[in-house]
Amino acid sequence: MAIHPRLITCLSLAGAGGLALVGGCGTGTGAEQIGAADEHLTAAQCAYFDVDGKDTICHKTGSTTHPYTIIKTNEQGCINGHAGHAHDYIAVGDPTCQGGGCLPAGAPCDATLPCCSGATCTNGTCTVSCTPTTCEAQGALCGTIPDGCGDTLACSACADGGGTCASDNTCTCPPASGYSPACASNVWDEAAQACELTFAAAGTACFGGAQCDGAGFCTTVDTTPLY
Repeated sequence: MAIHPRLITCLSLAGAGGLALVGGCGTGTGAEQIGAADEHLTAAQCAYFDVDGKDTICHKTGSTTHPYTIIKTNEQGCINGHAGHAHDYIAVGDPTCQGGGCLPAGAPCDATLPCCSGATCTNGTCTVSCTPTTCEAQGALCGTIPDGCGDTLACSACADGGGTCASDNTCTCPPASGYSPACASNVWDEAAQACELTFAAAGTACFGGAQCDGAGFCTTVDTTPLY
């Protein structure tokens, strides 16, 4: 009786200690297509992205609710067990396997993942064709901006530091509520990447001849003669 190539692969993996891979070797047909040449990772990618003897792979399951599962396997398991699986790809730039990510410059490339912005797949390798700008170079603290190579950059999120992103890609902070407006301010500290509450120095003029007390409040100066 002839044995289906898929079953041979699964049995080989189980016998070689590749039990972690057998979960993806069901007998159903599903959406996965073994040996499809248009979209599957390659042996070159298995070797290139090997870290301490292991490859992290996004394995296509065929499920609509859980389309990918994360698999860690050795390089040989990657080559023998996954290089022929349609739509499987190396989990680079996509550690949780959400169906995204990109291949960095210098990496072997094919149809599994696009090269990262600024690089194109040329003769099987992601080759730099454009140098993306940076948030810092454009003075953008938050939001998204064009990277100059056809993609976008996500700059730091102001909300993490208690601020909001303005239309000019700068971070704004809420007013220093509870304090005298002339004696307290809440501004974005770029070095700390957070909103920082600061107080005017004691003696700073505030309202009607009063002065800031150094703790954010405006106090009336007693002008009554001592004698």
